[in-house]
Amino acid sequence: MEHPLTKCTRMFFLLGMVMIELQSYGSLGCWEDERAGLMKLKDAFDGPTGYSALSSWGGGEERDCCKWERVVCDNATKRISRLSLREARFSRNGPSLDASLFLPFQDLQNVSLADNALTGFRGVLNVSKLEVLDLSGNSLTEIPSLDALQSLRSLDLGNNIYSNNSHSFKELTNLTNLEMLHLDGYGLMEIPASIWALTSLKGLYLSNNILNGLLPLRDISSLLCTKPALQVLLNSSLNADTGFEGVLNLRKLEVLDLSWNSFTEIPSLDAMQSL
Repeated sequence: MEHPLTKCTRMFFLLGMVMIELQSYGSLGCWEDERAGLMKLKDAFDGPTGYSALSSWGGGEERDCCKWERVVCDNATKRISRLSLREARFSRNGPSLDASLFLPFQDLQNVSLADNALTGFRGVLNVSKLEVLDLSGNSLTEIPSLDALQSLRSLDLGNNIYSNNSHSFKELTNLTNLEMLHLDGYGLMEIPASIWALTSLKGLYLSNNILNGLLPLRDISSLLCTKPALQVLLNSSLNADTGFEGVLNLRKLEVLDLSWNSFTEIPSLDAMQSL
């Protein structure tokens, strides 16, 4: 007959193994694969001196990465749902970022990579549940491949330094769930026609561009007749005195931004009761 102490010891051993297993699968903290993924991200963002805004990650005795700064986890699953990596790199010469670094984060829904001087991504960014992506304030030389981001609802590409802003934006046409697109400060001279293929688009931000002539305003008027939910923010330093024929017919327009122009008079907006 087994001695009671031996049986008790075995039970405590099994309980300890279960606790270790639960920790590995995130029940008592962040998931180990995501913790390892964060450490790889930290290494990628380390500056020439080996220091970045992510230096606190992995330091001290706190192993639960859900409690690390810039990291938000789902309360139930302990999976990482949000990463705020804005200005994480102390460098003005940021290289391209390896897209595979985000593969461990299966439930990531919101990520900001703004203001990191990134020039682009190596590989395809494949985060199936991602809904919000902020790439503003970087040095992107082209729009990265985002076809795998079918859940994406908001994309901010504003204030980037593109080597060629004449491309057709076809890289975005497969984002069928995209609702908000920021292209402010992009240097556009015309609105790319392929943007109108974004059937779920509700907000298009085009401030601080160099749109000129009557065509952009008329295109927007035509677009809003077919997509009345769309809100457009349009301002430009070079589209002065282009007329308002199309815009004044937008009975459902909610936002009209005409700042930073050179208009000699402000037209009557009485007909736009929705403003």
